[in-house]
Amino acid sequence: LSFLTLQECLEAYVLKENLGRSDPVFCSRCQSYQTCAKQMTMHELPPTLTFQLKRFCQQPNTKRWYKNKSHISFPLDGLDLSAFSQQQTKMAVEKNGEKTGSSFSSPQLYDLYSVIVHKGTLENGHYICYIRKRKQWYKCDDSIIMMTTKHEVLESEAYLLFYARRTIRQQ
Repeated sequence: LSFLTLQECLEAYVLKENLGRSDPVFCSRCQSYQTCAKQMTMHELPPTLTFQLKRFCQQPNTKRWYKNKSHISFPLDGLDLSAFSQQQTKMAVEKNGEKTGSSFSSPQLYDLYSVIVHKGTLENGHYICYIRKRKQWYKCDDSIIMMTTKHEVLESEAYLLFYARRTIRQQ
């Protein structure tokens, strides 16, 4: 599978998968094997998220490992994850020590604050990191830290993406 955006990767991750007759699941209630479906969702959206992009893959026919160098585009700001939560319409909110239900009044937006990149091959590689402090991006390569551009971050071969909920980052 080849995805072009983080959004497409997330949509594929939460896509309902029908398990065929070759993968029946035993139902303890009716005491028989049943065909069913499975679906991944996030129960509730956390304050910070880490996404690992699948860069190290195995070819199904040869079982050989390779590095997937496909470019995955990702947003620096405003990643809306409200559609990926089980609680799309309700979220637990702490108010004066009480938990109350409250509807999402706005999208659940996340902003990127760090990216880890693997450079090289499976056998020989090197990790670098991009971090954002306020609106400035920095490239960290071993002991060398230098200012960089958001364009360089967006064009990187990201391996790990670190996002924080916008309300958390604004505090």
